[in-house]
Amino acid sequence: MEDYVVQFPGGHVGSLEAVELRCLTYLRQAAQPMVSVEKLYRHCVREIDPMPLDREGLLEFLRNHGGISVVDGIGGNAAVPPAWFAEAGIDMGPRAAVNERLPSRPEMIRMMAAQVNDLKLALAKAEAGAGPEKLETIAAVRQRADALLDKLKYMG
Repeated sequence: MEDYVVQFPGGHVGSLEAVELRCLTYLRQAAQPMVSVEKLYRHCVREIDPMPLDREGLLEFLRNHGGISVVDGIGGNAAVPPAWFAEAGIDMGPRAAVNERLPSRPEMIRMMAAQVNDLKLALAKAEAGAGPEKLETIAAVRQRADALLDKLKYMG
């Protein structure tokens, strides 16, 4: 009868189903259709004890799930490096969505533009107490963010 059950690493039979249920429920109920995989992982850790997957395992599970799509974050060669978003508190890592809520291309571009605008707001706040060297870095990041926003205008 249990021939169809695949043993999960660590022997957590049934744990994969618990992860799947939590992920699908969260993704269907989230305010935004695209959810950071990091946020989804933290949710699963709170809900499932013990959580049978680490972050990379969850990402691999999501990538291989037929009902979930994963969109990778920005790469290191992007107009604004991911580390600069991270410093501003913006997670630019991979995101997941259930297929029935997958945003259209224009919606994705609007979401990306909103994140870049969030970065620009964080830069404006960082300018307040910044010294000359920091101001130079902030200006460079702002210029790259503006260039990225220009590119996004023509993508949609």
